[in-house]
Amino acid sequence: MKVLITGATGSIGGECLAQCLSHSSISSVVAFTRRDLPDHISSHPKLTSIVIRDFSNWPEDVLQAHSDATGMIWYGTRHAARPGRAFR
Repeated sequence: MKVLITGATGSIGGECLAQCLSHSSISSVVAFTRRDLPDHISSHPKLTSIVIRDFSNWPEDVLQAHSDATGMIWYGTRHAARPGRAFR
């Protein structure tokens, strides 16, 4: 099973990514991120990481290349989360 995921550099999305990579039924994971993933994650053999700076403008070739995915987890946001700001 091939799974696509956004938000993999964040807290919740990162945990979803880790769970997908460790799940035996998932053969490949494609992570769409705004920035590079850490080396210890990006080198995982099941993972393909694609940096997309503007999630409002997806390149057609990227979409077509992954149209065979079984599912998608969308934890991406329009802006980087700053939960600490809410408590100031």
